Amino acid sequence: MFDLGFGAGELLLIAMLALIFVGPKDLPKLMYEIGKKISYLRGLGDDFRRGMNEIAYQEELVKLKQEIETQKSSLEQAASSVSLTAEASEPSPEIIDTPVNVPSKEV
Repeated sequence: MFDLGFGAGELLLIAMLALIFVGPKDLPKLMYEIGKKISYLRGLGDDFRRGMNEIAYQEELVKLKQEIETQKSSLEQAASSVSLTAEASEPSPEIIDTPVNVPSKEV
């Protein structure tokens, strides 16, 4: 599951020392308490990881929002320049009122 840097022999030695120092009567209680502490520490690690992921997600959202605002302002500038160009190039009323000779298609 995970590598603590020691093998089965070292684990057996630790188990025997725990049996000698704690005793066979209190060893299950000790193992239960150790299990609870490990579970608590894992929960802390999960909370920390979840918090860091949330911060990273929020930072990414801020960056995306800034990028969208930049794109929006550049699009607004482009639209205003296009509308100014269109206003400047509108034909005069004389040109619009002049009839255009369009040949009719014979059927």
